[in-house]
Amino acid sequence: MHTVFHVVEMKQTAKNNRLWEVQLTITDDNDPQLSTLTNRIKEEIDGEGWYRM
Repeated sequence: MHTVFHVVEMKQTAKNNRLWEVQLTITDDNDPQLSTLTNRIKEEIDGEGWYRM
């Protein structure tokens, strides 16, 4: 799997409102939220007929 991060916080910089500072944390292979998301995506990809829509 590729590297996946959780977005912790986002805020605009004071000097330039077009610039954002983003705080990230790296996930690990045992992250429950990532596992849930991955399983849901697999279910949708493997679905058939109307379920895939």
